[in-house]
Amino acid sequence: MDFGELYNINDVLVSVDNNDDYEVTWSLDSVSWSNLFTINRSDGEITWGMDTFSTDTLHNEYIAAIDFSTVQARYLRIKVTGGDFGLSIGEFQAFGSKLTTSVPEPSSLAIFALGFIGLIIRSVKKRS
Repeated sequence: MDFGELYNINDVLVSVDNNDDYEVTWSLDSVSWSNLFTINRSDGEITWGMDTFSTDTLHNEYIAAIDFSTVQARYLRIKVTGGDFGLSIGEFQAFGSKLTTSVPEPSSLAIFALGFIGLIIRSVKKRS
């Protein structure tokens, strides 16, 4: 998943086939990836079919084994790492907030301000 820009990711809800292992990773640039958490087929409570996992402590599907600290990421991905490979991903939701970045003052505005101040100083000197 490409969010288009950086987000603070603090929780995930995912529904996957219960007899496979999955790895969820994050990245800033889609080149270098870091592990966010791993779902092992033994983590869930469903014995057949799809199982839902949440990292939100208030959610009824919360699984402490996959909980993680907030990360700043632009990309998330999920991939199967083991099991019968008859995999299925039914749902994947990421929760967080968009990073706000301050917009730097353009250098042209600074140059304009210096020029304007110079004109004021010149005008004052002419009057004296």
